[in-house]
Amino acid sequence: MSKDDKQQAESIRDYAYRYVDAGLSVIPLRLDGSKKTTLESWKPYSQRLPTAAEVNEWFKRPAGIGLITGSVSGGIEVIDFDMNVLLWPMLSMLNRSLVERLSIYETPGGWHLSDRTSEIATKHGVSWMDYAGNCRLVFPEYGIYVRRSGIENPYGKQLPKVLNVFSSKSSRVVRAMLQEPLRGWKLNELAAHPDVRVSPGLMSRIKRSLVEGGYAVMQEGHIRLKRPDDLLGDWVNHYRNHKPREYSFYMRGELEQIEQQIALWCSKSTRQFALSRFSAAWRLAPEVRYNVASFMVPTRAILAEPLIDLVSNFGARKVDSGANLVLQISDDESYFSNRLGETLQTTSPLQTYLDLRAMDGRGEEAAMAIYEKYFKQLFTEATEQTAEHYEGN
Repeated sequence: MSKDDKQQAESIRDYAYRYVDAGLSVIPLRLDGSKKTTLESWKPYSQRLPTAAEVNEWFKRPAGIGLITGSVSGGIEVIDFDMNVLLWPMLSMLNRSLVERLSIYETPGGWHLSDRTSEIATKHGVSWMDYAGNCRLVFPEYGIYVRRSGIENPYGKQLPKVLNVFSSKSSRVVRAMLQEPLRGWKLNELAAHPDVRVSPGLMSRIKRSLVEGGYAVMQEGHIRLKRPDDLLGDWVNHYRNHKPREYSFYMRGELEQIEQQIALWCSKSTRQFALSRFSAAWRLAPEVRYNVASFMVPTRAILAEPLIDLVSNFGARKVDSGANLVLQISDDESYFSNRLGETLQTTSPLQTYLDLRAMDGRGEEAAMAIYEKYFKQLFTEATEQTAEHYEGN
């Protein structure tokens, strides 16, 4: 594969990762114009998001990106206009409030009418305007004729100068560094970590954001945490608005019995599950009693067949209030990394802390017990270690 192909593949793979991070299911497409997938079947990805490993394997070589719509991608729907001239008449028939909520794309970031499309619209007597300000507006009954052209699209592809290190994919780096706050990492080593797996290019951008944000420093070719407490605190603020979706249930029985039953139910469809929130906190740092069992599970655990099993054979009932069981849903593999326990595992102390801080009420108290036991001393040592390095120089 040529150098240009490698660069193209890496760029396409990065976009594929971004789509998945946004909760959209993608598949690789052939580049022969057929729009057919290179996979044997795309149907598994109409039920779940692809893993980072799958995306990495699919886009090692240049390929098109296909988006699977529907429930797997958060209920997204796409209407494709092969003739752009039909777009604006269709929009004029919709409720204005709906139109204002639509995302209309022809180039990344904004709709821009092509010269060919404007020719077709003019030929058919259709007035048009794009987001750049180019237009042809003709309303003879009011004596109006407006024409503007040649304005370049200001809404095209623009990458942010500073990356958000708390986005789904970038936060894998943050997670790995906070898990081992005293460790210095070579960038390629961190990028290839099993719980991280990002491209060298993205790793470089994440490093830049961490350093420019004052969270980390580069020392002798290694990136080290400088202010782990601030990094964790800012991640909590971001996580509160991007936490996993939830399903609430009521089941008869004691909490311990419910947790054992749900673990049995989960094991039927996935190995990737863990006690979370207060259920995890009680086992990691038993300070706050609780009355709602919580589990972190992937999407495949709450598909139709497993849910029917949960209701029919385990007696769970979906409720809007009075729940004693909450299922947190995430297909982000990093949420399940560093689980603790043997027969019944918990989310890691770090993930448990994030989930508790994202809750109201006693979540804060339980989170602080986790912080005191697992992070406080290590974060203090990491901060002092970095400070001593600079004082020594």
